[in-house]
Amino acid sequence: MGILHFFICLLLITVPSIGRADTLAPSALLQELQALEEDFSYSENYRQRVAQLVSQKEQHSSAIQSRIAQLQCDSWSANHVSDYLQGLQFAERELGIIKGRKNLYSEAGLRLCRGWFRQRLGDIAKAKDDYDATLSMASQLGDLRLQAKARSYLGTMLASQGDMLEALHNLKQAKALYDGLGLTRMSLRQQTLIANTYRRMGSYVQAEVLFDELLQSYRDSGDEGVLNDLRVYQGILYSKTGRDEKAIALLTLAESYFMAQQLWMEVSEVRLWWANALLALGRVDEAFVKGDWLDLPQPDHEVEPILLAMRNLLRGAVMERKGRYQQAVDYIELAIPTLTSEAHQEMLAKAYRIESSALKSLGRYQASLQKLERYIETYQQVELELQGHRRLQMLLEQDLDQQKQENERLQVRRKMQQQELAALEAARRWRMMAVVFGGGMLMLVLLYQLQRGRTLRQLTLTDELTGIQNRRQVQLQAEALFLRAKNGHLNHLSVLIVDIDHFKRVNDRLGHLMGDKVLTDVARTISASLRGQDRVGRNGGEEFMVLLPGAPLAAAGEVAERIRLQVANLRVDGVPDTMPIRVSIGCAQYYLRDSELSRLVHRADMAMYRAKEKGRDRVELAS
Repeated sequence: MGILHFFICLLLITVPSIGRADTLAPSALLQELQALEEDFSYSENYRQRVAQLVSQKEQHSSAIQSRIAQLQCDSWSANHVSDYLQGLQFAERELGIIKGRKNLYSEAGLRLCRGWFRQRLGDIAKAKDDYDATLSMASQLGDLRLQAKARSYLGTMLASQGDMLEALHNLKQAKALYDGLGLTRMSLRQQTLIANTYRRMGSYVQAEVLFDELLQSYRDSGDEGVLNDLRVYQGILYSKTGRDEKAIALLTLAESYFMAQQLWMEVSEVRLWWANALLALGRVDEAFVKGDWLDLPQPDHEVEPILLAMRNLLRGAVMERKGRYQQAVDYIELAIPTLTSEAHQEMLAKAYRIESSALKSLGRYQASLQKLERYIETYQQVELELQGHRRLQMLLEQDLDQQKQENERLQVRRKMQQQELAALEAARRWRMMAVVFGGGMLMLVLLYQLQRGRTLRQLTLTDELTGIQNRRQVQLQAEALFLRAKNGHLNHLSVLIVDIDHFKRVNDRLGHLMGDKVLTDVARTISASLRGQDRVGRNGGEEFMVLLPGAPLAAAGEVAERIRLQVANLRVDGVPDTMPIRVSIGCAQYYLRDSELSRLVHRADMAMYRAKEKGRDRVELAS
């Protein structure tokens, strides 16, 4: 989901009672249109200027009428779902008025407008139809500006749906078109959307480098509206890479700006990201309060469905952390339909994981297993898609670079044939200097990205609480080891699922701080019980995954028993002897019938559940 402020302002444009102004001269009219199209402040002055153009629309050519209609549409209120419905009705009404007039300019602009409102209302397929139709008509008309705008809208929508490669293609095309038109501010906007798409793809280093460059550009320009959108994107990136305090600092600034502008949808979204950062820092009660918007002048039925789903997901996570497991399940069940229908796979995977953990704590093991299977399936789909997007992106950029180099080579060859020898030698000397200078600059950029990449890698690999690998990293390592075993490059591979028994009692009776200490000490004990080549990661909540490359089932069982005994001997300061720390462990070895990693992990999980059912504090081997 993008930030609505990127494309919309505040109030419905109607013909104001300020009287009819004189018609602008053609040159002044074009200047005014361009100024408004690049004005992202959406101030009262902006609305009055658009209203003046609307009052004179019929006096102008079809092309000018189309641009005015787009401004009129862009200036529609977007604070409530009812505003979207009214905006859609406006576009439909205007399209009905021009029907049969063969006014391609106006139809193209209005279909772009209608597509945007359809997108906001969740009708993605029809929105894409409108965007594609706009592109086709704009191409027939040779209207590069409209092509760029349609590609920008389409690219942003595709990115929110997870189609990153097509999103990047459209956004880069939009940027190239704006560059060709000399519209620098619009080009910078596309670069911001491109950077945010890299962030969505998980290419955090590349995204952050672009964000840093753009931040300076927008500060210099004083463009506060777009600068604020950039703060939101960068805040989300910081949260995704474990820098939650920095994320909160940026999101605080963003909320203040949106509150001042009375952009309630944007305030709601920013608060949700802010709340997730608070939750990651363990500030659970603050997260619940921040993720609500009771103080905002909008009822829930006027909020976008995806924002409501995100809020229910957050509430579910908070309730699970607070030990209110049934409430967690209820909230997650409210979130899942919208996350599914709008194809937000990453959030959907998170929802299944939280619900599985809550159901397990309620003793509903079969239901927990089903949700765990859905989580693993969805998570692997997300990971495979991201990996595929990144690979395709690299190939696409390589192809573009090769094509660019080939074009440059042909241009140089033609010039060489036309120039005399002296001019040719001078050109060669200048090219050599450019290569040397460019090589030096490239080396500096690579060194900068390498250092930043190391920092981000460290932040994204470890679990903040326990210091061991986080879920994402241990899952990726499990996938790599699984592929080695499947391809015959690893003789044996076993997986342990370790779950702390009665952990809920620790949280309920001793508090979450003591629960965190137990998690940390158990993680340290597991790590100390492993061999050098083994890996352990926190799989979520009180559950850990251990990877044992080269270990058949019998050897893996010995490792599991060693872990169990070491944990049984563990003494945690502040935990009374009446609440001993124990673990249940499920162990599974890779067999040829395990066509996917999820099957192997599923068997280990089922073995762990059997250990629970047989009294806990034991090891069970999967068949």
